[in-house]
Amino acid sequence: MEVEVNGIKYTSIYFPFFRKEKHEDYSLYGLRYPSGYIEEFVVFENANYKEELRKHLAFVVKEYMLEDDDMLTPRAMRLKEDVRKLFGQ
Repeated sequence: MEVEVNGIKYTSIYFPFFRKEKHEDYSLYGLRYPSGYIEEFVVFENANYKEELRKHLAFVVKEYMLEDDDMLTPRAMRLKEDVRKLFGQ
């Protein structure tokens, strides 16, 4: 999946999302990182779910991959490494 953050395009090495549950008003998705860690999140816009997945992936890039190491907790540092691997960086 490709996302653009700050004018730079990032392409994941695999499609990391899967739907865990579908409900009338929302769906529960999982984001599988290269380490095997799975992050769960809710998508309310079922009709436009791909755009919601893309927004979530762009958020992950901004919050982890592009953040200064000094600003991250040890858990966030592990996620940063996972995100870097997800995008082949």
